[in-house]
Amino acid sequence: MLGISPKQLVNEPVAAVFTGQGSQHYGMMLDYLSAWPVFREYTAKADAVLFDMLCNKRLSSICCPPLDEVKKMAKENMSIPEKAWQASEKELRKTMNAQPAIVMYEVAQYMLFEALIGFTANLHPFHPSILAGHSVGEISAYVVSGSLSFGDGMKIARLRGEQMSACPPYEELPENESYMAALVMFDSGRFNELENICQNLSKKHQKVSIANINATNQIVVSGNYQAVKKAGDITVLSRIAGKAIPLDVEKPFHTEFMKDAGMNLEILIRDYDFKKPQIPVLANYDANLIISGEDARKNLLELIPNPVRWLEITQKLKQKARYIVEFGPKPHLTNMFNKDLANQEDIRQGKITCVYADDIIKELSSTF
Repeated sequence: MLGISPKQLVNEPVAAVFTGQGSQHYGMMLDYLSAWPVFREYTAKADAVLFDMLCNKRLSSICCPPLDEVKKMAKENMSIPEKAWQASEKELRKTMNAQPAIVMYEVAQYMLFEALIGFTANLHPFHPSILAGHSVGEISAYVVSGSLSFGDGMKIARLRGEQMSACPPYEELPENESYMAALVMFDSGRFNELENICQNLSKKHQKVSIANINATNQIVVSGNYQAVKKAGDITVLSRIAGKAIPLDVEKPFHTEFMKDAGMNLEILIRDYDFKKPQIPVLANYDANLIISGEDARKNLLELIPNPVRWLEITQKLKQKARYIVEFGPKPHLTNMFNKDLANQEDIRQGKITCVYADDIIKELSSTF
């Protein structure tokens, strides 16, 4: 039992947060699609909006096998061959597919959560006090806040993914290498040393820089794979970090390699209507509140070649909310928040609780 009631989530200040790329996985929607009409409604809307952009394919079919096919195979005691599953996972991993898939999932999951909380809390509406999204999750936050329509959010997520995946470097990535690495068990007192390491390595024809400041004990570096590996090795050997974990990404996101993606996306979305958020949103680019529709557009574009400042966002969320609820295919932000030593005293004292929406949905659905 999570020990959180629906009434607490409607009566106390709640922050809703939306996770980013890397949380997607093939088959991620099957349980929701089979059980919840409101989730099917939003995935059907996403399929219709992106059908032409995906060359007459449904986005939901990239995320998981068709529900009818799964039910038929279950009846016949069959399963999808491993090679076919791996091929589908590889297709979903592509940035141009992963980013809209994550936004579709998060918005649909949020709408399901909102409906369940409202029903079980005697029709009191779920209305978070503040929103934030990690990288592409910021688009989900804009949709939920009313700054973007769901259809426009889906299109922008696809366009963003296309532009980011088209950026350099164009080198062949060797097996077990990556353009990004998470430095975990990071010593927060040695941040300046990490900056110097990145600057020194970037002088030697390769580039590496800090891409995500996720928590006091987790930083992500990004760049040419050789420089990323060297930065990871140096920080581990000098005990600035406990481990460097390669991330499964196509490109070095949130670095100067992404400048063209930001400039191209600016042209592509200039006619999209961004409104002032009806629920406050904290932006990744500067960790400040979005004050207008144009501010949302600007921050969305500025973020692409610049670092995600998630640590600053979580510090502000702790000041504004009693509960943080994460939406997304996996509880990356919840795990990161709860493992951050800087948060654990507040967690023990009951000042803040960070939970994964899926856990609450499962608990509530078991009472029906």
